[in-house]
Amino acid sequence: MMNPEQAAWAQLRLAMDDYWVAQRHEDRFSVGIPDVSFVLPGGQGGWIELKAADPNGKVVIRRSQIVWMQRRVKFGAVCLIMIRGISGWVAIDFGAVGAEAVRSIRTFADAVRIGHFDGRPVEAFNLAWESRLVSVDTLRHAETQS
Repeated sequence: MMNPEQAAWAQLRLAMDDYWVAQRHEDRFSVGIPDVSFVLPGGQGGWIELKAADPNGKVVIRRSQIVWMQRRVKFGAVCLIMIRGISGWVAIDFGAVGAEAVRSIRTFADAVRIGHFDGRPVEAFNLAWESRLVSVDTLRHAETQS
């Protein structure tokens, strides 16, 4: 029988199969590494920390996971957090919301307030990915204007 996070991965993998190449990581020796690495057509990719809210909506994101993502985002990596809850999925772009916002997540409802919610994992992922591209383009435009 699958644990909730394994079931979330199975659903995400099946839903996204036509859109990416992804690999789940089970590293018992390194701390904080996200669960999934992925690449999209065109070569853009990143990391996903995958979570499943418990039946009460509780979500646990460990300090080591936040530190890992914070260090990589500083150098341009894309790190998303995808959380499966009873009512759907939330995708959060760590680089857009920052470590403090992620540290504040205790429940699925907290994640919904700062992330992109949809009933389907593909749509939640797309919302987070598209907002990331918009924010990057907005930053590039602002840099060229100054």
